[in-house]
Amino acid sequence: MKTRFSGIGGLLAVGAVVVGLGAGCDGMEPGDEAEGVETTSSALVNFALPPKGGSFTLHNYQTNLCLGVAAGNPNPGTKLVTWACDGTANQNWQEVNPLATRTQIRNMIGTNKCLDITRGSQVTYTNGSAVDIDNCDAATAQAWTVTATLPGKDFWGHQCYQFADQYGPTGKPLVVGVSGGNPSPGAPVIMWENFANVNTHPDQYWCVY
Repeated sequence: MKTRFSGIGGLLAVGAVVVGLGAGCDGMEPGDEAEGVETTSSALVNFALPPKGGSFTLHNYQTNLCLGVAAGNPNPGTKLVTWACDGTANQNWQEVNPLATRTQIRNMIGTNKCLDITRGSQVTYTNGSAVDIDNCDAATAQAWTVTATLPGKDFWGHQCYQFADQYGPTGKPLVVGVSGGNPSPGAPVIMWENFANVNTHPDQYWCVY
């Protein structure tokens, strides 16, 4: 598979980024009205590239589709999908509540909606666990480890990352990816054990715009 990363040698993980608590594109369906457009920045705030508090979009490395909320629905529990990048609020994200090694990532569709793994009482996280938005109130399901990649920039010079939370059945971290690597708009976004290979599983990498 031809990759879009610049540089030679593919992707090399360089460790977790120090960010806040807490990974396909916009779920707008034909006929939906666009939400308010947020000003986007080019990288996560902890990399000191955008101004603090700036918002950004997450383009899937495999397809360049954006991570967003299905149909722009702001209700807690709404699943995430990939969709054509259109600048609507449900495709815009912002880091909040930075901690020592993890971060919470808020979606701009509402004032208190965060990137979240579907949760419930006594949940066991497995490969295929859904990714959604929920109220920003969970110390574990919304605590994301953001890992930068080197020389992980796409052809347009945007830095790419992996977003991990919880652990899978064999003890590997689960990361945000696209179900089955489906390249079509509307594909579900799920958690899966980290393959750490951009050539075989490019859907597990997200580039910040």
